[in-house]
Amino acid sequence: MKKNSLLATNSYLKDRDSRDKLLRRTVLTSSAVEGAGKSAARALELTQKRTLPTPAEASAPEPS
Repeated sequence: MKKNSLLATNSYLKDRDSRDKLLRRTVLTSSAVEGAGKSAARALELTQKRTLPTPAEASAPEPS
């Protein structure tokens, strides 16, 4: 029985833009818990003012 990849089966990962947003959010929240939130924000080239998107921003579709 052939197994499908996680990218092929997980609905959150199928859309590349959504996947990138979710990955960035995961990196930032994990880094913040570990005390390295500012370093992660710099690595992801995010602004100093606001480094973590709100849940609505993270799940919102990209404007056309």
